[in-house]
Amino acid sequence: MHRPKPPRLHIFGHIHEGHGVSYDGKTMYVNASIVTLDYSPDNPCIVIDLPKSVNETASLVVPGGCDMTAKEILQWLGEHDCDSILPYFERATPRLEGKDVIPPDGVLYEHVFKRLNINSGGYVAEGVRRALMRLRAELHHRK
Repeated sequence: MHRPKPPRLHIFGHIHEGHGVSYDGKTMYVNASIVTLDYSPDNPCIVIDLPKSVNETASLVVPGGCDMTAKEILQWLGEHDCDSILPYFERATPRLEGKDVIPPDGVLYEHVFKRLNINSGGYVAEGVRRALMRLRAELHHRK
């Protein structure tokens, strides 16, 4: 009897608190939910490399943090229509660098909010979340 080969990749996103990747030796499972359990869009993007050859396994692509200087962060914000949050980054002392906003082990929004002196539930925090998610996604393309 012929048994179908298990998929190399299975992507889903409904279990908000289960964001992440697991692997059972045959299939990579990706819970790509962008929202947390409280429906806050704080989960970072997940990038997977799926080779064309069906004999090769899928692999997780990790950006490895951000090495931008504080000046480059400000410039990036200015170039990406982030005018509403730019003043908060300009006033931060010391200024935030790439390693502060996108550490290698993930996005730590609460730390950034504290450094910017903003409330995590306000519209400014939402703008910061969106900007950092976009920056993190762009880091994948720079590799």
